[in-house]
Amino acid sequence: MEFGSGQRTWRPQRLGWLIPALALLALGGWQVGLTLRARAGERQAAEGRMSAAKSAAARLAAAADPKAELRNAATDRLALRLNRPWAGLLEIFESADTQKVAVLVVQPNLQTGLIQVVLEAASLDDAVDYFQTLQRDEHLSTVTLVSHERQERTPGSPVRVQLTANWKAK
Repeated sequence: MEFGSGQRTWRPQRLGWLIPALALLALGGWQVGLTLRARAGERQAAEGRMSAAKSAAARLAAAADPKAELRNAATDRLALRLNRPWAGLLEIFESADTQKVAVLVVQPNLQTGLIQVVLEAASLDDAVDYFQTLQRDEHLSTVTLVSHERQERTPGSPVRVQLTANWKAK
């Protein structure tokens, strides 16, 4: 019994279905691409309409609520406070020679830009050196020595110094 020679021969007729199938796949892919682009355009248009509606609603709410403008102004002031470069302010006092000085308090006043600083130093000379370093800092102006007092009851009798400076925030 002989079932065949074991070799298969390919005939071009068998591949005839492949070309139309590839054409259909390509056409389907093109159609999907067109549909996705159309949907993206519709989504962008809808987002634009939503944005316009939200801003119109905000304008109407502000016109209807006289306190809305006050709340918006308060929100803007809060954002200004939070966006201040606080790390830069603290860096000013940390970068000055603090080997002989301990900075105890840095208290900025946001409305005036005035900073109150309390520090302790082993001696008045160390405190004056630190004070002069702050005077040379480009981010500070009008560095003023407010008071100094030797802490007799504290071990080592350090000098506590209070000073003020104006902060030129970037």
